[in-house]
Amino acid sequence: MTRRLLFSYLGLVLLALAALEIPLGLVYAGGERDRFAASAERDAAMLAELAEEEIEEDNLAALPDLARQYAGRTGARVVVVDRRGIVLTDSGARESGADLSGEPDIAAALDNRPTIGTQVTPAGEVLSATMPGASGTTVRGALRLTYPMTAVTDRVRTIWLALALGGGSVLAAAALIALALARWVTRPVRALEAATAALADGHRAHTPAWTKPSERWTAWPAWSTGCSRWPGWNTPPPRPSRSTWTRYWPTGPPPGRPWPPNTTCTSP
Repeated sequence: MTRRLLFSYLGLVLLALAALEIPLGLVYAGGERDRFAASAERDAAMLAELAEEEIEEDNLAALPDLARQYAGRTGARVVVVDRRGIVLTDSGARESGADLSGEPDIAAALDNRPTIGTQVTPAGEVLSATMPGASGTTVRGALRLTYPMTAVTDRVRTIWLALALGGGSVLAAAALIALALARWVTRPVRALEAATAALADGHRAHTPAWTKPSERWTAWPAWSTGCSRWPGWNTPPPRPSRSTWTRYWPTGPPPGRPWPPNTTCTSP
C-alpha cells in the first residue's frame, strides 16, 4: 500500500511538472527562433542599405570588405548581387560573377520583396534573410544573409536540459516527501497487519500500536470485539485504560463522544 501511495503521489507531481515545463520549453524555443530571425532580418536590412550605397556610387571594391568583416564577426555568410542577380561578392567559397537570379529569394528581393526563412543545406539547417538594396522603388541589388541554426539549437538544448534537471530535482524532493507521507498514512494499517499476524500466531497480548485518539476510538472496540470471538480465550488482552485516554483528552472526550467502552476479550 505504501508503494501504491508513493507512485500515486509521484504520478501527480510528474503530471504537474510536465504540464508546466513542456509548454515553458516550447515557448522558450519559439521565442529564441523569433528573436534570432528578427536579429538576422535587421542586420540583413542594414547591410543591404550599405551595399546599395556602394553600388550606387559604383564603389564595388568596398563590398568584399563589408561582407568579410561582418562574416568574421558573426559567423554568417554574406552574398551581394546586382540588379540582374549577378554575384558581386560572397564571403563564402562562391566566385563573383555567378548568376543567382533564378533562386526564389534573390528573385523576390530583386522585385523589392524581402524574404526570410529556414532551409536545409548539406552543412545543416540555416536561416536565410534576403533583402533588396533599394532607394524607394529603385532596386540596385540584393543581399542575402545566411546564419547556421546551431547557435539557436544549442541554446534551446541548454534550456531543455536545465528544465529536465530542475524537474528531476523537484521529483526527487517530492519522492522523499511522498515516501514520508505514505508511511505516515499507512502506519495504522501496518500496525493492524502486525497485530493480525501476531493474533494468528496465538499472541493475544499484541495489540495494534494506534497512536492517535481517533484511531483508538474507531479501531479498539472492533478489535476487542473481534478478539472476543476467538474460542478458548478467557483472559482479556491489554486494552487502553482511562488514564491512557486522558493523555489525549485531559479535559474529557470531545463533545458528542463518551469514554470508550471497557470491552474485554472473553470467550463466548
